[in-house]
Amino acid sequence: RDAEALMPLVARSKAVFHFAAQTAVTTSLVRPDEDFDINLRGTFNVLEAARHGGKRIPVVFASTNKVYGRLADLAMREEDDKYAPCDAGIRAHGVDETRGLDFCTPYGCSKGAADQYVLDYAKSYDLPTAVLRMSCIYGPRQFGTEDQGWVAHFLLSAFSN
Repeated sequence: RDAEALMPLVARSKAVFHFAAQTAVTTSLVRPDEDFDINLRGTFNVLEAARHGGKRIPVVFASTNKVYGRLADLAMREEDDKYAPCDAGIRAHGVDETRGLDFCTPYGCSKGAADQYVLDYAKSYDLPTAVLRMSCIYGPRQFGTEDQGWVAHFLLSAFSN
């Protein structure tokens, strides 16, 4: 989030992988100000540092599937061991970038607005960018709480019962 600290770091970089964020919907509901500051202002500061870095520094941004909202219009069907989209195209390829956005939480809004800033900087300033709308990421260093590290949370919950 520190714009002054970012400038020299980004200026000497070949690329920026911006994966830092406030990642919990539940936290965004309690502290929307912090969510905004980390996710949107932090991304804006990264983009400005890349834009003023003296060369075309690519920015890869980790967005979220939460930019699509609840997807209430996406018909699902129950299969043997899972739910699957009724639409064969979505079943085969997933939801693509032509789908409209629908921010329905402060988290979705802050990440969605940041997502759109990244795309706009590509158009407005010819900054090379990529937006990755990922979901359900898991791995080392997760807390195993309901709102951060849900795979670990499910495992811990299963072992405690």
